[in-house]
Amino acid sequence: MKNYERLSDILSDEGNNPYRGRRDNYMFINLLNGNDYDEVSVSRWAMEELFLEKYNRSGINWSGIYNYYQARLTSLRNGEWDEPEEPDIENVVDILEAHKDKIFSRIQSVLNLYFRKVREKWTNSQKAIQEQDVHTLSDLIETGQYTDQYHLIKNYPDIKIRVQLASQGYYLDTYIKDKKAPVRNAVIAQDPSYLPELFNTKDPQNNKIVVAHFRENDVSIDMLQEYLDSPLAKANQNSSQTKLVRLKVDGETTGDLLTQTMTTQQLFMANNPGWASSFSLRALYYIQLGVELLEENNLPRGLALVGLEPGLYDYMRYHKILAHTREALENSD
Repeated sequence: MKNYERLSDILSDEGNNPYRGRRDNYMFINLLNGNDYDEVSVSRWAMEELFLEKYNRSGINWSGIYNYYQARLTSLRNGEWDEPEEPDIENVVDILEAHKDKIFSRIQSVLNLYFRKVREKWTNSQKAIQEQDVHTLSDLIETGQYTDQYHLIKNYPDIKIRVQLASQGYYLDTYIKDKKAPVRNAVIAQDPSYLPELFNTKDPQNNKIVVAHFRENDVSIDMLQEYLDSPLAKANQNSSQTKLVRLKVDGETTGDLLTQTMTTQQLFMANNPGWASSFSLRALYYIQLGVELLEENNLPRGLALVGLEPGLYDYMRYHKILAHTREALENSD
């Protein structure tokens, strides 16, 4: 089962014969006929008779087809296609509209059966999850189809499905407690308001998720302080992630008249956290990597800030750090 963006994709499995230029009514007939190539009139009556005879044929994604023809007609009327006439597609759309109940009842029955079979496979028979099922479910979730069936796969064993559901905003209350870190990470990416849920844990994986979110997003000092006061930070106080956040907060909240007269480089060399106020949390992360690399090679840590101005993008800072470090390493040989 696939979700097709173009009818041409449906009519050509190999993609070698996309049927471009064919009239919409002929494409509709080909879709219904499948591999049967009997000539059928393109009159409204003949097409409707064929539809009623074959709409139950397996393998037709009626949701995609219905949406395609609606969008195709709108596109024609907006002048987005070269074809000047639209009677052929109007007939198809009229047929689909007239029998919408059959189309969507067919969709519902097929999907009910499919979802339940997939669920039974891993709840009752304990059979191995088939990759085909994962791909099919993933396609349905990605395209927002059959959302009323998602409760049947909420606890699907394959992590890809749970991550995808969380990324679409489903079952966040459940998934924030999921045993797998990527699922919890997907919840935070979708809705950062769930961060405090992780603050109240002690899991090192949650600590990585939280600080990674801080690095990639504009987070207030108050939020960083809330994290540092939490059970999560206290349980992981010696981790590089927690130290990074503490450095940033200390850099923003400590300072005196003396430090105000010192440059960023001077503060850095004096191990005064005030130097960190000049950089984002993401930049501090990369600077730390640079410092570690320098120290591993017995080189002055001050090289990590050489040539770095606060106004540069973090990405450029990172590459400058590496460039200076490589240069220093080469000169030391």
